[in-house]
Amino acid sequence: MRYFLAYLTFSMTILLGQTSNYSAYGFGMECNTQSVRSMGIGYTGSAVKDSVALNSLNPALWTGFFTTSLSGQINSDYLMSSGDYTDSYLTKLNGFTTKFPVGEYLGVAIGIVPRTRINSVGSTLDSVAFYDNFVNYESIMQIKGGISEIFFGAGYQISPQISVGLKNRLFFGEFVTKINSDFDLTGNLDSQFQRRTKVKASQLGIGVAWHNINKSMGAAAYFNKNLVFKYKHVEFFEAGPEYTYDEKTAEYPDFIRLGLYKSTPSKINFTVDFEYSFISSDVFNDFYFIKPIDAKNFSYFGMGVEKNSINNTKRFLNKLSYRAGLYYKSYPISNPDNLKETGVSIGLGIPFYQNLNRIDISLSMANRNGFIENYEEKVISLNIGVTTGGLWFRSFRRY
Repeated sequence: MRYFLAYLTFSMTILLGQTSNYSAYGFGMECNTQSVRSMGIGYTGSAVKDSVALNSLNPALWTGFFTTSLSGQINSDYLMSSGDYTDSYLTKLNGFTTKFPVGEYLGVAIGIVPRTRINSVGSTLDSVAFYDNFVNYESIMQIKGGISEIFFGAGYQISPQISVGLKNRLFFGEFVTKINSDFDLTGNLDSQFQRRTKVKASQLGIGVAWHNINKSMGAAAYFNKNLVFKYKHVEFFEAGPEYTYDEKTAEYPDFIRLGLYKSTPSKINFTVDFEYSFISSDVFNDFYFIKPIDAKNFSYFGMGVEKNSINNTKRFLNKLSYRAGLYYKSYPISNPDNLKETGVSIGLGIPFYQNLNRIDISLSMANRNGFIENYEEKVISLNIGVTTGGLWFRSFRRY
């Protein structure tokens, strides 16, 4: 009993994540990998077609592409933490996508994007019983890595008002956990441990989109099904053999997303999206890095407005697209309530070179609350996307 009391007395753990202090739970902190245009309108747009950049939310929109294009995105997050936690920054490449038309009714898209990321450091001060004495020690835990995704798919227009699409998603990644221990607090490392968690998975998504004859309103739905998610641990100590555990499976979340949009004659779009994800409650009892934690179904809701650019104008400000939105979402990690986030976003679209290319910028500000007691996160996220394209195969009237 006194050993247990000593542990409670001498133990202190501080976990610092560059993207979030919750990033080392579950599968890691989810990356926002929608188009920057979508981020600017509250992360909505699953029913909104884009004639320049790829809208990756729904493959049913991958039809009648106006251009063949390549897009790249960069993201920079500034995390402000309450209490004794340290503010942090993280800038990362947010992936590449490409799209091209195949005939009049078929379009194809390919992309590689980050899905989740962990970059955390934990420090623990503790003591262990050694005969009649206690030995103080410090352990530093570092967790880095994440899951990335390669997707490819196609959309097909089956009628002037209805289109469908399929998307295949391949996940791969690795998480590295390192624990270095200093006994008697001498400043020297006395023990080193490392575990590599390798991940591979695949998913399949199907989407459908509808718009009325004059394209002033539309609706869409997208369902994503996890096919397989496998992982295995490889562990070794500084002075010892490497040990590989048997491969295991986990249930990555399935989700359904619904979207609506309404356009006005003055070229203003209103968008609404809702997403609901399904997850097994005990998935993080087996797949975890710090400690087991409960999981719950989670959701997203967002609304956005966009003032579209005017192409045939000499005024530069009229050529820009102006965007704004707000959103709410929860995360699968729960103890016992879900981690929640609310935020607002603004965005700008800047076309160039005959309006076939575009620079998209979005800025979002969010508040994140969860199960860490007396703790709150504020996140400012800046996203920049560049799309270059050309009429390589055919041309259509743009949307």
